[in-house]
Amino acid sequence: MNILDLVFFGGGLGSSRGLANLLFQLRKKKIKKKISIGIVDEDLNNIPGGTAYSEDLSTHGFFNNPCRLSPEEFISWSIKKKNKEKLINSLNNSKSMSFKKWIIKNKKIIKKANSIKSISEIYFPRFYLSYWLEDILSKEISLKKNNIKIFFISGKIASIKKIKKGFKILTFNGKKIRKNSFIKSKNLSFLKDQKEIIGKKILVSLGLPAPNNSYSEKVLKDKNFIQDLYSYGGTKKLVNLINSKKNKKNKVILHFLGSKAGFLECLPELSCLIDNKKLKIEIISTSRNATVLQPAIKSKNYENYKFKIFTPLNISKIKRPSKLFLCLKKEFYLAKKDNFFKYDVWTKVLQKKILNKVINNFSTRDKIIYNEKYFKKIRQLTRFTFPETVFSYDYLKKKNYIKMNKAKVLDINKVNSKFVVTTSNLSKKNKKIFSDIVISVKGPQTLRELVKSNSLYNSLYKINDKLVYDDGFATSSDFELKNCKNIFLIGFVSSGYNAKRETIVKAINNNAIKVTNRIYKSL
Repeated sequence: MNILDLVFFGGGLGSSRGLANLLFQLRKKKIKKKISIGIVDEDLNNIPGGTAYSEDLSTHGFFNNPCRLSPEEFISWSIKKKNKEKLINSLNNSKSMSFKKWIIKNKKIIKKANSIKSISEIYFPRFYLSYWLEDILSKEISLKKNNIKIFFISGKIASIKKIKKGFKILTFNGKKIRKNSFIKSKNLSFLKDQKEIIGKKILVSLGLPAPNNSYSEKVLKDKNFIQDLYSYGGTKKLVNLINSKKNKKNKVILHFLGSKAGFLECLPELSCLIDNKKLKIEIISTSRNATVLQPAIKSKNYENYKFKIFTPLNISKIKRPSKLFLCLKKEFYLAKKDNFFKYDVWTKVLQKKILNKVINNFSTRDKIIYNEKYFKKIRQLTRFTFPETVFSYDYLKKKNYIKMNKAKVLDINKVNSKFVVTTSNLSKKNKKIFSDIVISVKGPQTLRELVKSNSLYNSLYKINDKLVYDDGFATSSDFELKNCKNIFLIGFVSSGYNAKRETIVKAINNNAIKVTNRIYKSL
């Protein structure tokens, strides 16, 4: 293979949106010179949705945020008649009971929707995003000129090394491409078993890193231990495991390691299995806090909420990350005293772009402090999710189907047909929990953990002269590595990739456009 002008790492949201925008810009510019582009992914079947949004891996999942917080171009696309009909047909043909429940509740709203406002509070199934990405990517690929070559490359990226010609990328074998994949359905060219690729520029947009599962090989290789819920097939994988056991056991015991988004995502479908299929399921969740995310619910009086702290005059005076955090906490406190909900405040903060305005007040040093320390604090304070998942949790807990275990996981073993999870609570008292299936939803590994355990991130760490912050690689304002030109990181491992606390979809979408707008000018 010749040297590629640009190589995308990953085939999900960031790369798909970035490629579509790049092709659009090149078409506008009417470039005539030859340009070659590569998209490398371990599983090309997931293009263009990636692990989080592909139809195969998100057959039960919903967005964590209402439609109004999605990219505007996706919202506009979503209310077009043919797109709404495609969504409804897919849901009607789905085996997911939570999807069927959703379509009963929202079908009339979707069919009548003719404006962005009419669907602003809808929580779409996640796979609907892949339909949009497929639509815009297909259009740009079909309109591209013959001087632009695109290669979809099946392979797991092992490492990257800087050389005179650009960057040498080493890969392992990827997965086999199915007949119904986007690649084959569009008759696009793909390559497999490319052990070495050379690219002049790199755009890294890989999915959320898997949890840190430091357990024995016996446990990790067990088919009933789900190491990474999303990449293993999401709730569909879990339901299949439950169904494989239901005929052998009176009761199936599930043990979730974690209690946040991954745990909640499964509960609407598990609730349906318990109520409609009469399956005997016991659910255990072990985490440090034993708490779940807050439901994204606004009060009836929401429209009347007025800022007490974030007034224009006060905003101009907030010049430190610590003060921003304290102001947000105080705004929540005062709102509660006036019988408003936290989500009322947070919705107004996003609508009025308060974080954007305050961050613009920060010095360069304070922006780093914000990204490394206070962004995490604010994220913990403002994590809201699809209300139906929390309602399912409340229902299952009330019916005693869920047991919350506030503790740290010490070890996991497999004894005969049972997993034995040893946990330790705050009083250092150990407890052994027996279960049939264990699901790790502890949250992603930190970048520092990835640098130690993952050869790709270790190679990027070395290329960037070991410059890394607590929240990610040090990058410029347009996400180029500080110490290595022509490598761009637009996602989770880039410091400050979502400083404004937008939804992940909106942040990655905007970052992909921003970076490819810069790249096309240099091609």
